[in-house]
Amino acid sequence: MAEYRKGKKVDPRAGLTDCEERAGLTREQAEAHACGGTPPPPPKPGPIKGRHRALGIAAAAVVGGILLLIVLAVALSGGGDGSSKGKSSETHAAAPPPPRSPGDAANLWIDADGGSCSRSIDPTAYSDPAACSSFAAAYSASSGGDTVRIKAGSYNGPQSVGSQTKTPVVNFIGEDGTTVVTTHDTQLNGLAVVGNATVSNVNVGGDMPFVFIGRDNSTWRDSRLLAAYTGPDTTRIRGGFHGATPEPILIYGDHEDDPYEHLALVNVVVEPQRACCTAHLESVRIDQNVSDVLIDRVTFLPTGPEGDNTARLFITHPGGASYPRNITIRNSVFFAAGGSYSIDGGAGAPCSFTFAYNTFAQERNISCNPGGSVLWVGNVGPKSSNGIACTPNTTWRKNAWQWDGDPRVCSGEAANETWLNGSRYSISAAGLDSNYRPLPGAAVIDKGEASCITQDRDGNPRPVGAACDAGAFERQG
Repeated sequence: MAEYRKGKKVDPRAGLTDCEERAGLTREQAEAHACGGTPPPPPKPGPIKGRHRALGIAAAAVVGGILLLIVLAVALSGGGDGSSKGKSSETHAAAPPPPRSPGDAANLWIDADGGSCSRSIDPTAYSDPAACSSFAAAYSASSGGDTVRIKAGSYNGPQSVGSQTKTPVVNFIGEDGTTVVTTHDTQLNGLAVVGNATVSNVNVGGDMPFVFIGRDNSTWRDSRLLAAYTGPDTTRIRGGFHGATPEPILIYGDHEDDPYEHLALVNVVVEPQRACCTAHLESVRIDQNVSDVLIDRVTFLPTGPEGDNTARLFITHPGGASYPRNITIRNSVFFAAGGSYSIDGGAGAPCSFTFAYNTFAQERNISCNPGGSVLWVGNVGPKSSNGIACTPNTTWRKNAWQWDGDPRVCSGEAANETWLNGSRYSISAAGLDSNYRPLPGAAVIDKGEASCITQDRDGNPRPVGAACDAGAFERQG
């Protein structure tokens, strides 16, 4: 496998339940200015045990020393071009991909056996003799702005797309039923999106599903991270296979001073993952020198105690590297997992985070130093029980938090929030159904801002009433 550092080579998913369909687990494309579940709510998690921060820091130190030896394994040779990045001075969330060609046409096609891998100047219908045999081969043959379509089927990892020279981005679009199967020998080999590329409608599975997103303008969208192996063989489980096996979805920048920008997950469903043998696990890890990261309309399905044993999403920078910044997490649903937190991160760094219109089943643990900024707007969740949530330079607007009497209000928070009186570590008083959507008369209806992001987790318009509903879903009528 080749490693890359700053340009140098170093059947649809059948059987979706009605519950899943009602949870917004569709692959519809987000609207150009879209902003940014499922089974019944899991049991309330118990009180925080105080181990998670220490576990996260210790694991980060271990992972940081070997991360580049593992997580870039999915980057195939041929993906890098040795060029400089051509930075932009703009700072904003990752943009949606350009318009796509008709569904039956593409500049290049990929199928299981491949052919001449010939590019058509104008999008054309599938031709078996002209198809490419891998994602990397198709990217190598493409030009900036091309559409590459992938025939339905299973493609063993590693599958890699991306470079720093082809602009605008190259769009890879899978037919329904397209899956990359993560393989493992001494490391994981899954899907890598490594610059100026968008991959959509491509699920990622295998024993230990793995997606790597790094380098500018990289997006994975309209897809599912499939459930991990559930059997007894620990060599097929994160932690048993390798003590520092990377998290299932890794958004990563290296130690250099120029961050990777505009990296995104959009309309992704994260199925239950699994760790064993004291391994540290979160489904999504945002790590080191990245900026302008967008997590938009992502659903984290419930897991058992072996899944996401610290948090659903972790923001970190082991080894003193540059810290992730300008992160926006919106319109997403965080069901409960084995750990105590929906989101964990900060580790004392100056943060620049926005959390907008999410539904959290568990607490958030964001610890930041002065010098950055954190915005919480329109969210629903249990009130965080520790003082870390009241970090410097934090703004609170129109959230709905649940607590059992004492809300432990942060400075400047009380006048802007809706307080839900109910049991701790729960959102039982919010008036939500089993999929975390507002029921008639729910306490979260119209509790957001009068003007907000334009669509909810399902892609439905916001607002419907006098103001936006707090949380990831807008009640429609």
